[in-house]
Amino acid sequence: MTHTIQDAALLNQHGAAFLASNQPEQALKCFQTALQYVINPEDAHMLDTSCSHSSAQLLASTKLQDSDDDYIYDKPFFFNPAANMADEETGPFGAVILFNLALSYHEQAKLLGESHLKMAMQLYEKCLLLLREQNHFDCSNIIIAALHNQAKIFEHFYDHQLAAEKYSVLSALLEREEIRRDTLEQEDLNSICLDIYFFKFPTCAPVA
Repeated sequence: MTHTIQDAALLNQHGAAFLASNQPEQALKCFQTALQYVINPEDAHMLDTSCSHSSAQLLASTKLQDSDDDYIYDKPFFFNPAANMADEETGPFGAVILFNLALSYHEQAKLLGESHLKMAMQLYEKCLLLLREQNHFDCSNIIIAALHNQAKIFEHFYDHQLAAEKYSVLSALLEREEIRRDTLEQEDLNSICLDIYFFKFPTCAPVA
């Protein structure tokens, strides 16, 4: 497994570089290939990342309205190419790649429309599913980022009940003493906390 973990880590790094240079299509290819190296065969069906829409359907989607203050957590995650892990411990590596894959679709949605947001939503959920039984590593940063970005997508689709559920889970998570918050940059953590606060109290501004 060592060799494939190294390959996956390097492909993940290449994908992150493509994402940072505004080449999400190339990033997608890297992340999809990297994921194949770290997902056990029995999990492949559950975590299938093939697009549920045809390329034509995706490309035909309506472009989203730009919003400079619509914060999402947009920093790809990495893992160590020198890792030497057993098959049953590869979940966190797959979760990193799934988050980055979701983020690629999330970024593409700005130009290619809402169907990419729906695909991002599915991938964030699969990322969280993969971490549900994770006991080997602290994956707080990935969980916090995925929950937050899911909530933002539900907000976009005006599904306030599901957005509230995600923010509620995220808020409870951040209040737990054992959850590390120092793995995210303080500016990002502040933005996430503000999103939780303003969603809970949308009318907190005083009446003029």
